[in-house]
Amino acid sequence: MQGWFKLHRCLINKPIWQCTTPEQKAILITLLMMANHREKEWIWQGKKYKCKPGQFITSLSSIAKKSGTSIQNVRTALKNFEKIYEFLTSKSTNRNRLITIVNWEYYQSQDNELTNSLTSSQQAANKQLTTNKNVKNVKNDKEVYRQVQHMKLTVEDFNKLRKLYSKNEIDNILDQMENWKKLKNYTDPYRTANNWLKRAHPNRKEREVLG
Repeated sequence: MQGWFKLHRCLINKPIWQCTTPEQKAILITLLMMANHREKEWIWQGKKYKCKPGQFITSLSSIAKKSGTSIQNVRTALKNFEKIYEFLTSKSTNRNRLITIVNWEYYQSQDNELTNSLTSSQQAANKQLTTNKNVKNVKNDKEVYRQVQHMKLTVEDFNKLRKLYSKNEIDNILDQMENWKKLKNYTDPYRTANNWLKRAHPNRKEREVLG
């Protein structure tokens, strides 16, 4: 493993940090270190699989060894991280496991734009600084929630879907879209995901709180 990853200070105030054991915290940081920072090819279910940034293929024993914890601790942590905190998704076979860190691209990339914008604006006049901030705010509105094949679903569009559907429901549909060969003929990820969600959850009415 080479390179580095970002660890946001806000993590210290999150339930996934405050409500977990020391062993689970060690596993959390280990998973972030193990995640790919760029696309990489692995073998998954006997076939070549291109892991996206934030994904990696591993095993319970490998995570336990790297984090210095037990396999049971890892098994419990993965279950809690997925079901309670929605930090990751995990798919397993009898040999290995595909782990996807949710929102990896969003959290690992957005500060780059912020830093570049601030560095550039420090060299400009106050008027130019204001302009740069306005431009940055527009860019943040188009931040990518997840890339599905050739299309990118923005955080803005994801939040629109969240008015009717839970995060897990949306992610499940995006997973299905990811594996659909005919998706290459489509260009609007929000419209496509919305149509699929409507078919999967007919008569869904907007509600205030979603799981």
